[in-house]
Amino acid sequence: MLAKYAGGIGAAVSRIRAVGAPVRGINGTSGGLIPFLHLYDALIASISQGGRRRGTMCVYLEPWHLEVEAFLDLRRNAGDPYRRTHQLNTALWMPDEFFRRVEADEYWYLFDPAVAPELPDLYGQEFARRYRDLCAQADAGLLPRRAWRRLPARELWLAILASLMETGHPWITFKDAGNLRSQLRGVGVIHSSNLCTEIFLPTSHEEVAVCNLGSVNLARHCTVDGQLEWEKLAETVHLALRALDNVIDVNLYPSERAARANQRNRPVGLGLMGFAELLARRRLSYADPRAAELADRVTEFLSYHAILASTELADERGTFPTFARSRWANGVLPIDTLEELARERGFPVDVDRSTTLDWGGLRERVRRGMRNGAVMAIAPTATIALIAGTTPSLDPYYANVFSRQTLSGKFLEVNPVLVEELQRRGLWERLLPDLIAARGDLCAVPDCPPDLVERFPTAYQIPPEAYVEVSARVQKWVDMGVSRNLYHAADRPGQLSAVYLAAWRKGLKSTYYCFVRPRMEVEQSTVAVNKARRRPQWVQLVEQEVLAREGAACALESGCESCQ
Repeated sequence: MLAKYAGGIGAAVSRIRAVGAPVRGINGTSGGLIPFLHLYDALIASISQGGRRRGTMCVYLEPWHLEVEAFLDLRRNAGDPYRRTHQLNTALWMPDEFFRRVEADEYWYLFDPAVAPELPDLYGQEFARRYRDLCAQADAGLLPRRAWRRLPARELWLAILASLMETGHPWITFKDAGNLRSQLRGVGVIHSSNLCTEIFLPTSHEEVAVCNLGSVNLARHCTVDGQLEWEKLAETVHLALRALDNVIDVNLYPSERAARANQRNRPVGLGLMGFAELLARRRLSYADPRAAELADRVTEFLSYHAILASTELADERGTFPTFARSRWANGVLPIDTLEELARERGFPVDVDRSTTLDWGGLRERVRRGMRNGAVMAIAPTATIALIAGTTPSLDPYYANVFSRQTLSGKFLEVNPVLVEELQRRGLWERLLPDLIAARGDLCAVPDCPPDLVERFPTAYQIPPEAYVEVSARVQKWVDMGVSRNLYHAADRPGQLSAVYLAAWRKGLKSTYYCFVRPRMEVEQSTVAVNKARRRPQWVQLVEQEVLAREGAACALESGCESCQ
């Protein structure tokens, strides 16, 4: 039913018993996790609504599951097609214990859920204690030998990174940060995120979490030179919260369990888009430290007014039914939960804690009542940002000129702020052919002013650490999650590992797609190469190799294949 209405589905599959587990009643054994996922894959692929956007699904697995290594292969192109799921997205629901063991270079144990049924419901220190107890039982021979296995934690981590570099999956999400910082911690356990990794809501056999999303376009709340109109922004936030709260009551729910969860917790997820356009108008590069500071201040403002708007709605319409069991009832705000996360982990969360607004006064209002169990989530907004004519979510401009494929066709996208700047300097028409040939990379455009090269990098030219820092500044104010795409120019596992470990230490709840820059790109045969006197890239590469070898002679000592 969810897929029928083009829903984005997140499903936790860590409870599915592993291959070889005994099936009571028939004296047989289980086929394991992968056949079930293949079934989900076929189901999603089979439901199409007349050419409209399909429903999509992401399955979440905890890394202690005995079949986690097979799970990593699901998105690979090669291999047994019955053990591949090209329609499903995959994500790992990572506990802190795994990263501790990676850093300490210790062993990691894999278990059949049949012998560890309680692990999906535990997090933080409770999870760590029970997991270590299971490891001790395994070493003592108290568990069936087929039900567990151990390997170096770093070996599994490298396999995860290799899969990320090859397929962009599985997405890395952080189980303990998601649960420990949840405002609905007293209501239930969060077992997974959603399709886009920004929703963190409790689920159970009786309830399917549903969230109602909306995003503020920052580019429509600033002047031409990037000065934010704060009063206008506050008005928009209050209006958006009221509208999203109304959606809960008038929405069409595909199941009774979804309706029950939405009515009990009344979650809404206010996000943002147009952040990169705001930076460009303020003449800031994404990697500039001031960009992270701006993200901090803007998200603090959005969070403050979203929470304030929910308290006002509570005065008018009443609190959500589970309010008394939530952290809101104790006056706990999202930024307060950073300290609890640090206590559970045993080390500080590496993020700036400065504030600029009167959170003490707001805390007293929150104690009296909140209309919504959740108020903020930073969605990826790829589609609605395209409609709004701005940049998606917190993402940078992918390139200054690039093509985008949608259901309606293929379109050329151009950075409008760069166009304005080049037109102002009288360079637009002269540099346009070079800009197209360079795929929007100003570094490869001759005669481009150096200040513009620095101001308008492509997504792969921005250090991955900058993405993590911006997200960490945003996450501290957001009660749910931040959907964070990561772009890597290099395909070295060590660099990738450092980025994800930094995301974990800075308290992020999730990451989204991992894009690694391709080593080769398709030659642009439609560009007027001859008219512009440009040689194709492959010709230039061959010429460079010839020049490098010029004057060299074979010494017959290298043992190369040509001499054998």
